[in-house]
Amino acid sequence: LRTARHLLLLFLGPNGDADPLRHVLSEIPPEVVATYRISRGESGRTSDLRDLSGLAHAAYQLMGGGIVLVRPDGYVAYRSDDLDPQKLRAYLLRMFGAEAAAR
Repeated sequence: LRTARHLLLLFLGPNGDADPLRHVLSEIPPEVVATYRISRGESGRTSDLRDLSGLAHAAYQLMGGGIVLVRPDGYVAYRSDDLDPQKLRAYLLRMFGAEAAAR
Protein backbone atom coordinates (compact mmCIF):
# COMPACT_ATOMS: atom_id res chain seq x y z
CA LEU A 1 0.00 0.00 0.00
CA ARG A 2 3.00 2.32 -0.18
CA THR A 3 2.35 4.86 -2.88
CA ALA A 4 2.69 8.58 -3.57
CA ARG A 5 -1.07 8.77 -4.13
CA HIS A 6 -3.93 9.08 -1.69
CA LEU A 7 -5.30 5.72 -0.53
CA LEU A 8 -9.06 5.27 -0.42
CA LEU A 9 -9.82 2.31 1.83
CA LEU A 10 -13.36 0.97 1.56
CA PHE A 11 -13.93 -1.19 4.63
CA LEU A 12 -16.85 -3.40 3.63
CA GLY A 13 -17.35 -5.03 7.01
CA PRO A 14 -18.86 -8.52 7.08
CA ASN A 15 -21.73 -7.76 4.67
CA GLY A 16 -20.91 -4.43 3.00
CA ASP A 17 -21.18 -3.68 -0.67
CA ALA A 18 -19.16 -1.10 -2.61
CA ASP A 19 -21.58 -1.10 -5.58
CA PRO A 20 -23.38 2.10 -4.46
CA LEU A 21 -19.98 3.82 -4.62
CA ARG A 22 -19.25 2.67 -8.17
CA HIS A 23 -20.27 5.97 -9.82
CA VAL A 24 -18.28 8.10 -7.36
CA LEU A 25 -15.24 5.84 -7.69
CA SER A 26 -15.34 6.12 -11.48
CA GLU A 27 -14.99 9.91 -11.08
CA ILE A 28 -11.74 9.71 -9.09
CA PRO A 29 -8.57 10.12 -11.18
CA PRO A 30 -6.58 6.88 -10.66
CA GLU A 31 -3.29 8.78 -10.79
CA VAL A 32 -4.41 10.71 -7.68
CA VAL A 33 -6.18 8.07 -5.57
CA ALA A 34 -5.59 4.32 -5.28
CA THR A 35 -8.75 2.51 -4.13
CA TYR A 36 -8.92 -0.78 -2.21
CA ARG A 37 -12.05 -2.67 -1.16
CA ILE A 38 -11.42 -4.55 2.09
CA SER A 39 -13.84 -7.25 3.23
CA ARG A 40 -13.92 -8.52 6.83
CA GLY A 41 -13.81 -12.22 7.59
CA GLU A 42 -14.28 -14.93 5.02
CA SER A 43 -17.14 -13.36 3.11
CA GLY A 44 -17.74 -14.30 -0.49
CA ARG A 45 -17.92 -10.63 -1.45
CA THR A 46 -15.67 -9.26 -4.18
CA SER A 47 -12.80 -7.33 -2.64
CA ASP A 48 -9.21 -6.35 -3.29
CA LEU A 49 -8.04 -7.32 0.20
CA ARG A 50 -9.41 -9.64 2.89
CA ASP A 51 -9.18 -8.72 6.56
CA LEU A 52 -9.60 -12.26 7.90
CA SER A 53 -8.90 -11.40 11.54
CA GLY A 54 -10.78 -8.09 11.51
CA LEU A 55 -7.73 -6.23 12.85
CA ALA A 56 -7.66 -3.67 10.04
CA HIS A 57 -11.36 -2.89 10.51
CA ALA A 58 -10.80 -2.62 14.28
CA ALA A 59 -7.80 -0.30 13.87
CA TYR A 60 -10.05 2.27 12.18
CA GLN A 61 -13.04 1.40 14.42
CA LEU A 62 -15.07 0.39 11.36
CA MET A 63 -16.19 -3.15 12.23
CA GLY A 64 -19.47 -2.61 10.37
CA GLY A 65 -17.81 -0.89 7.41
CA GLY A 66 -16.86 2.61 6.36
CA ILE A 67 -14.45 4.72 4.35
CA VAL A 68 -10.97 6.07 5.10
CA LEU A 69 -8.96 8.34 2.80
CA VAL A 70 -5.26 8.39 3.72
CA ARG A 71 -3.09 11.22 2.41
CA PRO A 72 0.28 10.42 0.80
CA ASP A 73 2.01 11.55 4.03
CA GLY A 74 0.10 8.90 6.02
CA TYR A 75 -2.43 11.15 7.75
CA VAL A 76 -6.14 10.36 7.60
CA ALA A 77 -7.85 13.01 5.48
CA TYR A 78 -11.40 11.61 5.60
CA ARG A 79 -13.22 8.99 7.64
CA SER A 80 -16.85 7.89 7.48
CA ASP A 81 -18.72 5.27 9.52
CA ASP A 82 -20.73 4.25 6.47
CA LEU A 83 -20.40 3.76 2.72
CA ASP A 84 -22.50 6.80 1.76
CA PRO A 85 -21.56 7.83 -1.79
CA GLN A 86 -22.94 11.38 -1.44
CA LYS A 87 -20.80 12.23 1.59
CA LEU A 88 -17.70 10.83 -0.11
CA ARG A 89 -18.41 12.73 -3.33
CA ALA A 90 -18.94 16.00 -1.44
CA TYR A 91 -15.60 15.58 0.31
CA LEU A 92 -13.77 14.69 -2.91
CA LEU A 93 -15.22 17.78 -4.60
CA ARG A 94 -13.85 19.96 -1.80
CA MET A 95 -10.50 18.17 -1.81
CA PHE A 96 -9.76 17.71 -5.51
CA GLY A 97 -12.07 20.25 -7.17
CA ALA A 98 -15.00 19.99 -9.53
CA GLU A 99 -12.99 19.09 -12.62
CA ALA A 100 -11.45 16.00 -10.95
CA ALA A 101 -14.82 14.83 -9.63
CA ALA A 102 -16.46 15.44 -13.01
CA ARG A 103 -14.19 13.03 -14.87
